[in-house]
Amino acid sequence: MKLSFGPPLPLGFTSDGELADITLDRPVLDHMVESLKAAMPEGIMILDAGTSLARSTSISAAINR
Repeated sequence: MKLSFGPPLPLGFTSDGELADITLDRPVLDHMVESLKAAMPEGIMILDAGTSLARSTSISAAINR
């Protein structure tokens, strides 16, 4: 598994959501997402998960603001 987070916020800024890329060695299945949601600490929620092409743009590269 490879985990990479989006760019950090500037000092003093807060956010209601952060983005991350999680690269797995197999396709993501619904039960895997549900298991991950159940294992998250209080206050951290997974709102959406999906499969993308292996050579798609990373979160850091896609965010420009």
